Parts: sequence; C-alpha cells; structure tokens
Amino acid sequence: NKVFHVETAEGKKLILKAQPNKLKAEIEQAANYYLSKAGFEFIVPTDQKEPFEHFGMYLTVQDEVPDTSSAPNNVPYHLACLAKLHAHGEEILKGAGVNLKAREIPEFIEVYETIKYTANRHPDISRTGIKDRGNEYDEGRHRLTEEPHSTLHWDLKAQNRLGRYFLDLEGICTGDQSYDLAVVLNDPKMPLDPDQRRAYLSIYQHFYAKEKGMEFREEDVDILAEKLDSAILIKSVNSIAWNLVYIHEEGPTAREKLLYLSTVV
Repeated sequence: NKVFHVETAEGKKLILKAQPNKLKAEIEQAANYYLSKAGFEFIVPTDQKEPFEHFGMYLTVQDEVPDTSSAPNNVPYHLACLAKLHAHGEEILKGAGVNLKAREIPEFIEVYETIKYTANRHPDISRTGIKDRGNEYDEGRHRLTEEPHSTLHWDLKAQNRLGRYFLDLEGICTGDQSYDLAVVLNDPKMPLDPDQRRAYLSIYQHFYAKEKGMEFREEDVDILAEKLDSAILIKSVNSIAWNLVYIHEEGPTAREKLLYLSTVV
C-alpha cells in the first residue's frame, strides 16, 4: 500500500493510504472514525467515515501524527489500550453498523505445505521441528476459535505502535484477544522470559477487568497464559511461512525475523 502525506488548503496535515481492496479500505476508515470519535485516544483521528475512490484505488484518510508523543511508549500503556479495544471495540463498531469478520486461522497442514517447499530459503528453519508442533498448533487453533471473540487489531507489530497511537487498522477483525497479546509480548526487539511475560499478562488482565467492570482474578491470568502460548505458536508458524515466501522481497528484515521465529517454534 502506498502512503501519501498531504496538507489541506487550511494547513491541516493528513495521511492518505491507497489500496485496491475496497472492503479493507472501508473497514479501516470506519474503524478509525468511530473508535477515535468514541474516545479511543490511541486511534489516529479522522473526520472521514468512508474512503475515497480514485482511478480504481481506495484512499483512506487520517490525521498526520508526530513521530514522537508525550504519551508513554511502553508495554503497560499498550496493554491498557488493548484492554480497552478488546472490551469495547465490538460494541462501538456494531452500534455504528460496522460488522467485522472473524479472523480465519488456517489449519496446520495448509501452513506447513508452504514451509515445506520454501524452507530451503533459510538454513535455520527446521521443517521437522515445525512439523512436530502440528498437533499442538491445531489444538490451540480449535480452542481459540471456540473462545468468545473480541475486536482485534491483529497486526500490532512495533512499527504499528507509534508513540500513543495504534496505526494501520487494515487487519482489524474479531478473534481471541490472545492473538493481539502474542504480537506485543513476543516481539523480537523485546525478548521476555516467562516471568516477565506472566507479569505483563497480569497487568493486561487488571486493565481488562476494570474495563469490563469485573473483579480481577488470578485464575483468569492462568487461562490467558495458556491461550497466549497457543497464540504465539500459531502466529509464529504463520509468520515463518509468510516470511519464507517473501524473503527475497523483504531482504534482511525477513531473514532477521525468521531467525528469531525459529527459536520460538
């Protein structure tokens, strides 16, 4: 997707993103508009409800935000924002007539076929090691599909967290909240040991319980920890497949990410 920085006649700076998929553009534009208007201070504001069409491309519009922000750019802040999105996002968007699709997670055999035929592109990828996790992958996939769904950002990698803002709502969907947590708490730029990850899950659950008006329970953290393990495995296997396919286009970035993911799986 191409991004353009523009300035209106009134001096307001905007970011336009062009893409060919009409539905994705409509969902992203609506999510930015309704969530920011509902007081989600971490969603980039916009005054536009629908994207523009221009020569077969669809342009989403949002305010330009600075590269730095006075709001804390740290994990507890991001977890607090996620808790708010997970607790209230679906209600707000449904109330505005925006119906998000549930994220479909491919079965292991489908993902493994891609890995099997492209693993030669990276010497650190063990096809046997990944294949041995197949049953665990499918069991986790089934469980997380059955759980109650929340509104997910889905692609909350480091470059989509800019200061106080969550960027790029193109992939917004519904699914188990652990998928978003798996991205934030399994960041190759911020390795965490099990105790650190558990502590962050507890912080998230405190925020989430408060948003939902529930009592914080340690057993909810236990459940979340089990789901997070499944989500990290599923996300990692799918990321390995994607990066192997695009390793030539992505270059060193894809190779570095694959090296990290191979240690996770």
